[in-house]
Amino acid sequence: MVKKTDINVTIGKNIRHRRKLANLSQEFVAKRMGYSYQQQQKYETGSSSLTCEKAIDLAKLLGCAVEHLLGDATRQASPLKEPEWNAFKVTELMQHFSRIKSRTARTKVTQLVKTVADVVAVKGKL
Repeated sequence: MVKKTDINVTIGKNIRHRRKLANLSQEFVAKRMGYSYQQQQKYETGSSSLTCEKAIDLAKLLGCAVEHLLGDATRQASPLKEPEWNAFKVTELMQHFSRIKSRTARTKVTQLVKTVADVVAVKGKL
């Protein structure tokens, strides 16, 4: 069973609100969605999480956009932290570096990057 979270509770309240606006019972929605009345209750109380596919289908049934079901939940989610080594940035750096034809220039760029890395390692910032 999924732990009851603030995000699930927010989505559940939005589902209940939209269901009532559509004047539909939990039993009707559950039957049309292909799951039990109890499962609908769990979604509406935030005790269970919806899959993306179920959220889309439920929004269609309730006659609203998925965004109406998610509501404030998207603002409650923690932003993902960028990994220390972003593979795309490393690739981009290598692409630019490989365009430098001068061996001397490459050596100087390498020395510059090493110096910056050393300063950041000691001071924690530039």
